[in-house]
Amino acid sequence: MTPMPNQIHSQEELEQAIKGLKQRAQALTDLAFEYGFVLTINTVPNQPLAMGNYDMQCELRIANDVYRGQHELKESETA
Repeated sequence: MTPMPNQIHSQEELEQAIKGLKQRAQALTDLAFEYGFVLTINTVPNQPLAMGNYDMQCELRIANDVYRGQHELKESETA
């Protein structure tokens, strides 16, 4: 389980948190792909421009093959 920020007290716990969050983000992008979407996670700078002055932004869009009608349904989606 990924430790919460207030539970990180060592380099090992920090590395565990990073690994866990990366795995969760990848799982979410994989899920979006299965549904025919593309999920993008970005950082967006705020004004004034400064290190650490940003917001996280998620964008979800229809995948190109779905948009063009070329998305093939998996067997589980048709059942």
